[in-house]
Amino acid sequence: MIYLALIPFALGILVILVMFVRSRSKQGVRTLEITDKDKAQFQEMRRELGVRRLLARLLGGFAAIFLIAGVSSVIFEGSSGKADLKTATVLIAVSLVLVFCVRFLVKNSK
Repeated sequence: MIYLALIPFALGILVILVMFVRSRSKQGVRTLEITDKDKAQFQEMRRELGVRRLLARLLGGFAAIFLIAGVSSVIFEGSSGKADLKTATVLIAVSLVLVFCVRFLVKNSK
């Protein structure tokens, strides 16, 4: 039964491959020939999807979470009358350290 679910997926990939081959033939380029435009797109893709960029995005996401948690902890704990500023300070400091790490990674990846 699971094979029946894979048939539309396989047909979709086949259609995409046929469209790719036809567009290449209309441009007068052989199917697997790499043009200068393709090389430039590969370079751009490699730069954007590099390990440093992905790590920087991941660390940036964690920095945002820590910053939001630090600011929110002060707001929500302040309503109960006891604000734990040490926890908020640590969370905000960790987020700033992560932001500096992200900046270092992005700066060196160019």
